[in-house]
Amino acid sequence: MTPNTWCEPWATWFATSRATSLAASEVAAALRIAPVTGGIRVRTAQTMTTELAPTLHALHTGILDRGKARVIAEHCEPLSPAHTAAVQDLVLPRAGALSTSEL
Repeated sequence: MTPNTWCEPWATWFATSRATSLAASEVAAALRIAPVTGGIRVRTAQTMTTELAPTLHALHTGILDRGKARVIAEHCEPLSPAHTAAVQDLVLPRAGALSTSEL
């Protein structure tokens, strides 16, 4: 083990966390919203472009509105990627016809 190997995971986490924080600040300033809200938007965007890519596609194509996509994202947040995929497979085919409370 090289002398700095032990800190590489921490350094990667710190760099990612710092980048997310800076992005949140920029988003908040651009949209004139609170920094906390900017952070929520950045984290949601990160999730939508990774684990929730099918939900993002449904949003982009007009099957879902932003509220429905947010509900799916909130319900999938505590789930593993495999469970998130299973939920999307179950919900997305019918999501366009359902209300946000029915999701």
